[in-house]
Amino acid sequence: MERDDVKKSSGREAEEAISASERWFRSLIENAYDAVTVLDADGTMRYISPSFERMTGYDPEELTGKVAFDFIHPEDLPALAAMFAEKLQEPYSVATAEYRYRHAAGSWRYLEAVGSNLLADEAVRGIVVNYHDITERREMEEALRESEERFRALAATAHDAIIMINDLGEITFWNAAAERMFGYAADEVMGRDLHKMMIPEEMHAAYHRDIAAFSVTGSGRMLGKTHELEGRRKDGGRFAMELSLSSLRVGGRWHAVGIVRDISERKEVEERLRAANRELEAFAHTLSHDLRGMLSTAYGYARMLERVCGNSLDRERRSWLEEIIKSLTRMDRFTASLLEYARAGVPEGAATRIPLREALDLALRGLEPVFMKRGVELNVAEPLPEVKADATRLQQVLYNLLHNAARHAGAAAPPRVALSASSRGEEVVVAVSDNGKGIPAEKLDIIFEPFVRLRGEGDAQGLGIGLSTVRRAVEGWGGKVWVESEPGRGSTFFFTVPAAKDQA
Repeated sequence: MERDDVKKSSGREAEEAISASERWFRSLIENAYDAVTVLDADGTMRYISPSFERMTGYDPEELTGKVAFDFIHPEDLPALAAMFAEKLQEPYSVATAEYRYRHAAGSWRYLEAVGSNLLADEAVRGIVVNYHDITERREMEEALRESEERFRALAATAHDAIIMINDLGEITFWNAAAERMFGYAADEVMGRDLHKMMIPEEMHAAYHRDIAAFSVTGSGRMLGKTHELEGRRKDGGRFAMELSLSSLRVGGRWHAVGIVRDISERKEVEERLRAANRELEAFAHTLSHDLRGMLSTAYGYARMLERVCGNSLDRERRSWLEEIIKSLTRMDRFTASLLEYARAGVPEGAATRIPLREALDLALRGLEPVFMKRGVELNVAEPLPEVKADATRLQQVLYNLLHNAARHAGAAAPPRVALSASSRGEEVVVAVSDNGKGIPAEKLDIIFEPFVRLRGEGDAQGLGIGLSTVRRAVEGWGGKVWVESEPGRGSTFFFTVPAAKDQA
């Protein structure tokens, strides 16, 4: 009797142990983040863990008894079905697949599935499939792939060369424009040392120092700036290039991306402009010393004739002489303006730090007669910032714009002129306004061209050179000039000038 009790006790303990083990494994599966299903040989879902609902939106009871293949994306189904049929023939085989599974909401989720053929296992008699939702990963991979495709498409069509090197100076990217510019095909340069191929020998030492520091810190004196350098082509030819460098970290290593622009043509244009400026300076010299000298002589003799014979001339002949003197005077003004225009683009001195108020006061000294004669009210918005420019050219620009504004102010009210300045990054924008009748729309595009009169061809005072002189001077120091005007409401002329270093 005691022996039977022991047997019964042992049996209960074994059953309890098995039950506890089953509860443990069931709890483990049902609370796992990943999902588990058990399929029959025809794909019918016999068991579905609770996590499957979080992944697919379906209640496990709703799916039990249904065929798993009915929820697979049509494009993924053929390959998956073929693999399933193959693994059915291999007991205890394991297969991994990635495919799209229809969510209860109608969307498609990417699942990674690992299936184990346990049909021969008496305890299971099914195919156990573990699922992991990889939708976010696949979407990120797709976004990255699309981003790479866009980058490569842009790089392939870019006019500028785009080159990437790693921390050893080896080329890792080379676009079509780089092939055209340097003469090397991509397969000729990938993985090769950049400096040995395209950097002039005299720059090798500096390059080695820079790349050594860059490999450790990802920074260097060349990064974040634009440099003008000399490049070397495959055929040995050299050309002027503009290089912009930035750094990025890829796979735990520093890489440098360079955008290279061939500026040979621009350099040639600049040289032609310099030659043209030299010719213009020679022309200005001729105006100053030869033509104006002859005009001065003719004017002197005309005045002498007026003093000596003026009273003896009849009215008609005296008017002839007066017209000669007026014409000579106007011609002298015209040649003086031409001389000013020719010299406007050529700095008279080095760019220095100048209080804009000081330059304005100097310009106003020569404008007092004009302002007083017309009763012009000048309003200056204080304070005015400091700028960096050629003092003579800045004063010339202010004089011409204020003189122009004073002459045209007051079309429908007392004449008023205003000047203000505001800082914008590394430059200062100066504005000169008047309350005149404005500029016709058809002249806004040509107002800064030489010999274009501002308002009306009948303005005898204007020679049509003042505004073109302003543009030449402003562009000479690298600035811009423009006008905004509305008929009947006056005009505002703007120009930019470099700010002093500590200007915001």
